[in-house]
Amino acid sequence: MVMEQMVNELLQDRQHSERRTVSLKEYQQWTRGFVFEAMRNLSYGQSFCNHFGIRDNILYYAGTMADADEYIRKNYVR
Repeated sequence: MVMEQMVNELLQDRQHSERRTVSLKEYQQWTRGFVFEAMRNLSYGQSFCNHFGIRDNILYYAGTMADADEYIRKNYVR
């Protein structure tokens, strides 16, 4: 029962985040400011999620910057 609730919450977060898109211009502006976020020890995915108010655990915990960037471009940039 607890596991089912956790899965449902994650799916709801994912569905909510999927509705959020970012324009290419917004994305490019964010990437220019990411340097300062990195200096605060935030990962690429964490910074993106925080900046755009997105809850996406796959992105938030992405292992590398390249993986996170590919995921962002595929799922959020329109």
